Order: sequence, then structure tokens, then C-alpha cells
Amino acid sequence: LIDVNGTLYGTTDLGGSSDKGTVYSTSPSGQEVVLHSFGGPSDGAHPYAGLTEVNGMLYGTTYGGGSSGNGTVFSISPSGVEKVVHSFKGSDGAHPEAALIDVKGTLYGTTFEGGSSNRGTIYSMTPSGAVTVLHNFGAVSDGALPLGRLINVNGTLYGTTYGGGKAPGVCQDGSGCGTVYAWTP
Repeated sequence: LIDVNGTLYGTTDLGGSSDKGTVYSTSPSGQEVVLHSFGGPSDGAHPYAGLTEVNGMLYGTTYGGGSSGNGTVFSISPSGVEKVVHSFKGSDGAHPEAALIDVKGTLYGTTFEGGSSNRGTIYSMTPSGAVTVLHNFGAVSDGALPLGRLINVNGTLYGTTYGGGKAPGVCQDGSGCGTVYAWTP
């Protein structure tokens, strides 16, 4: 959940009118309102991660849906007006599972798959939807399949991957047991 001016906002992976997830608000006393029910291909499906607030607008990701079925970044107003800001094509990433972070007005995130090696990406995005791929995972040493949300520590972004890494292992396709990585925008 995130708190925006005393109202809590969150997402559900399932449920809603098409069972593809929702965005909802709730008061601290528990009065819940479904702001948006995801319907699938056009507006995304299955928002696994939470929301990020930028200048009064909420941003989130969906694992599926969008124009290529690879997931989306969406914006939603506190009153429930939802808009797909970016549909992942695969080459720029696919299936985001982590929430976005805001660093000085630029959104940063990861995709679990997609990119040049289909092992995930780190991307930046303007609030209007212009996406830049910053890193394609796939080299054994840098990790593969990023899952978690990035964190910002003094201007360096840190995250983790599910697979890859220098030490071979049986954790993920024999390609390593994951990494902790740093990225400086």
C-alpha cells in the first residue's frame, strides 16, 4: 500500500470484473473502493506490484496484457481514470513484476524477461511513457531475471536477480543462484 494524502492505494493480482486484478483505495478505517478492474489485452492484466505516486498521479505495472501481451506501465488518477502509458514489446522488456521507483521525476523499473537475451531489463521512463532500456540482463556475471523493486541509495539503484551470477549452481537453469547488482543512472 501507499499513502497519498491519508488515503491508501493498492493493487490485487486477481479479482475485479474480469479476474485480472484491480487498483483500489481504502480509508484507514477500511472503506474500500475499486478504482479500476483490469480487463486484459488492452489495459493490462495482473498488477503484481504496488503503486508509485508522482505529482498526484499513481503509476504501476502489469505482468500481462498490453498490445504485445508482455505487460504494461499504467497511470491512474486517485479518482480512477486509468491509462496505459507503455506496452512492453519484448525487445524493451517483458513481464514486469516489481514496482516502479521515482528518482527526481524519472521512473525506474525492471522486467523479469525480455530484452536482448530474454533475461530481463532495467529501464527508465518519463511519466509520459518514453522508455529507455538501461541494461539487458543475460551475461552470467550480472544476473538474470530481476524480480524485486529497485531501491535508491545516494543516487545508485540496487536490485536483485532470481538467476545468474558468477557461481554456477542448480538454482536457475544451472546458471547461478542470483545476484545483488548496482546501477548508476
